[in-house]
Amino acid sequence: MVAHTVGQGLWGLENLAGIPGTVGAAVVQNIGAYGVELSDQFVSLRAFDRSTRAFVELAAPACRFAYRQSLFKQEKGRYVVTRVRLKVSRAGAPNLSYGNLSAIGDPDDPGQIMAEVLRLRARKLPDWRRCGNAGSFFHNPVVSDPEGRAFMLANPGAPAFSQADGWKLSAGWLIEQAGLKGYRRGRAGVSEQHALVLVNHGGATCSDILDLADHVATTVRHRFGISLQREPELL
Repeated sequence: MVAHTVGQGLWGLENLAGIPGTVGAAVVQNIGAYGVELSDQFVSLRAFDRSTRAFVELAAPACRFAYRQSLFKQEKGRYVVTRVRLKVSRAGAPNLSYGNLSAIGDPDDPGQIMAEVLRLRARKLPDWRRCGNAGSFFHNPVVSDPEGRAFMLANPGAPAFSQADGWKLSAGWLIEQAGLKGYRRGRAGVSEQHALVLVNHGGATCSDILDLADHVATTVRHRFGISLQREPELL
């Protein structure tokens, strides 16, 4: 879908290139990458409400979008998303807020941004078609303002981003600094390319992955006092 809109010269979704998944699932997760979240471009959707047995039309406020969060995660299993309306533009409005994208300069085609995003993803993230993974496995933790300031004082140079409700920290940085980048636990491991990604080296079971995730979360909590929340959900 991203490639389709970019191929028509339409701006708005190019930063989301290369994320595996469906359009409906993108809404549930409120996916985001390289400075853009799906909710930034969202207009409305149509869904089947399994409780009332009727179709509903929901605009953005009703979807309760937040960081990797939505109504559809909060009321799990209630809605079946059947159609999504997103806004795109023929006028160039590139979002280069993510540091590495600023090197592009002044792009005149969304395809330039999509190509750079795909290049960055290929360099930083393991290819899910070659090495089984579910992408980012933990949310970037959001802590209160006092917690964030104390963390930054104790860890100079650690990435931290101001939010309305506190500070967003980098889960990948926390995991890497805890010495777990490239760590392997049986058939499951932490990616050598990006510490935020857990990978299946071949034959790992769901239990193997969850055991590894618990070990990662426990290690980070003991090292920094920060709790990590798993991003993929079990059905």
